Amino acid sequence: SQKDVVKKLVNGVTKGNAKSIVALIPNEVLEEACDEMDMDKEDLIDELDDTLDDMLEWLDDEYDKWKITFKVKDTDDYSKKERNSIIDDYDDEYDIKVKDATRIKVKFTMQADDDEDSTTISIPVIKVGKSWYLDFVNLEDYSLYSMLYYW
Repeated sequence: SQKDVVKKLVNGVTKGNAKSIVALIPNEVLEEACDEMDMDKEDLIDELDDTLDDMLEWLDDEYDKWKITFKVKDTDDYSKKERNSIIDDYDDEYDIKVKDATRIKVKFTMQADDDEDSTTISIPVIKVGKSWYLDFVNLEDYSLYSMLYYW
């Protein structure tokens, strides 16, 4: 389901598992991204693993104890125009037939030492065939970075 995609993404980030994150991206998008960055899938996974490791090490250095929890909330639907634009972009750029597109609201809470802070972000997802994927193309428009570097 669309919410499972978000759960897998967040678990991949908080556990430093790049391979599970990359598996959420449609192959055609992944191949194009790898071509643009002049690397193969394994290189991309290694680079993302390094980034995630750095983030988790920083949290370990910064705090004695920390924990990130999340709760998947509702969908944050696109307007019909926005949705159709995403469908057209995937068709034009990757020859992928997207059946649906939406955003999933996720509330993140970080407990670090004696502090606690929360933020809610929307993560874009797309449906291709019968499966939901991370909308990697539009992800940078959203706050994955705020999820990663919020604290």
